[in-house]
Amino acid sequence: MNRDVEDEDILLLVRGVNLCMSNFINALIVLPKHERNTIIGDNIVKIVESAKSIHNHLHSKINDRKIDYLSILCSKLEEIWKKY
Repeated sequence: MNRDVEDEDILLLVRGVNLCMSNFINALIVLPKHERNTIIGDNIVKIVESAKSIHNHLHSKINDRKIDYLSILCSKLEEIWKKY
């Protein structure tokens, strides 16, 4: 398989993950703040861990801003959760 095609497919997937995380972050910002919900918190931790794993795995293979943006989104999500 052509390496460029594989890279394009990976970047499309990363773009989708970035969009989902951005929308999730926006939803957390808009939603009223309540007591910390352990289910939401556990899921946020899982999302961040998964996204960091994806970033670390792909960063060494493909140098692209979309992959670096994934790391930025992880940091934003962690910050929001700390304030939540």
